Amino acid sequence: MSTKGASKARRDQINSEIRNMRTLLPIPQEDQDRLSYLHSMAVITAYIRKSFLYKGEYKTRRGTIMYGTTRTLESTEPVGHSHL
Repeated sequence: MSTKGASKARRDQINSEIRNMRTLLPIPQEDQDRLSYLHSMAVITAYIRKSFLYKGEYKTRRGTIMYGTTRTLESTEPVGHSHL
């Protein structure tokens, strides 16, 4: 397979997986269909983050947010969120 063909196959596979993840979002089908791939990834990411926040814990690059606090190796600081 040529480099161009391999790139297209990889893009097609990525797009297929994005479409599969989009169907898991709790939004109407017509809204799902209007989302671009970029917007789909943004909404999917936000949905995953939100689901972790509702569980009470969300890991970030800087630490772990747990019920309104950020825990890092150095300190625990408020992040401005009210109780969930």
